[in-house]
Amino acid sequence: MKSKEKILLAVVGTTPAVITETIWALAHEDPPWIPHYIDILTTTVGHQVIKNELCAKGINNKDLWDEFREWLIKVKGAEENSLHLRNTIEIQSSFHQEGRCKPLEDICSMKDNEDAADCILEEVRKIVENPDTELIASVAGGRKTLGILLYASVSLLGREQDKLTHVLVNEPYDNPNLQPKFYYPEQKEQNLKTPSGSTIFARNAQIKLAYIPFVHFSFLFKSQLGRSPGRFTELVKQYSNMIKTLKPSFSVDLPTKTFIIENTKIPLKGKNFLFLAFLWDRKNKQLPPFECHKEIDKPFKEFLEEWKKNNPSIESSIRDWHPENEDYKKILTNLRKELIKKGIGQYTEYLFPHRGPVGLPN
Repeated sequence: MKSKEKILLAVVGTTPAVITETIWALAHEDPPWIPHYIDILTTTVGHQVIKNELCAKGINNKDLWDEFREWLIKVKGAEENSLHLRNTIEIQSSFHQEGRCKPLEDICSMKDNEDAADCILEEVRKIVENPDTELIASVAGGRKTLGILLYASVSLLGREQDKLTHVLVNEPYDNPNLQPKFYYPEQKEQNLKTPSGSTIFARNAQIKLAYIPFVHFSFLFKSQLGRSPGRFTELVKQYSNMIKTLKPSFSVDLPTKTFIIENTKIPLKGKNFLFLAFLWDRKNKQLPPFECHKEIDKPFKEFLEEWKKNNPSIESSIRDWHPENEDYKKILTNLRKELIKKGIGQYTEYLFPHRGPVGLPN
């Protein structure tokens, strides 16, 4: 069976050492993972730094990438047909007044981030649409926003075989002001000067690879949308609207005073529980929601009196309670907060909307 084509996709700023450090760490995994191709997402400034640091020919007409690649082939058993710097993609932004797209020097504005998001999602898509590929995405380089956007893109499109990584290098080897710079422990330039003037040796560096867990959302798109996601920015808008219409299953366990939403249990006390029990009772009787808070007062007070009769050992805070309209608003706010605390805040507008009717949906 033919092995899958391994592709490393990395976001890079002005420190291309994250590329060599990541590949070095992957090559030291058990088993080693050595990419056939390396695709880089960066800015015009980052692209120039990559050219200057990794691809500038020196002694014997070799650049640092040549030396690194030769070491991996010789020492780590990398295949001759692997480790190709394939694409260095400059993130572009459209300028409508000029009628053209231009590569970005930096990612600063909201529009820059939106353009970067669309670009990154598209590059991830190109890789994962091929079933014969295996992707590792590195979020170690570039501005933090680029790493976050790459993480989000892999979550949206990533398959079971795909992975996300971050690489960590111990101090002071992570200092970009070392002279010469650090790229990997076996580099030819071993004696490195720190900004304070001391000498350290490249071979003593420690590189650690961290695998980042992520949720695989890709299967949801075909079931929910009938297709893969389109542009990142449009996808955010579309799913933000869909979340508002989610209709979870829910129930109230009266003996344990627990509100159960999907598989999440929310224990409640006192007035919060009693008001929820009131709404649950109305739902079971198939009574319509209240059009406004003022309509709640009389039915709730009747429910409260009945509850007191059936529960003689009720706590004093309930027994002596004389609810007012503001109490209902406060309790609804408390219930929304409980959902948010449990990590299911997306259901608040469905169960306890800020505006509109008051009552559990039927």
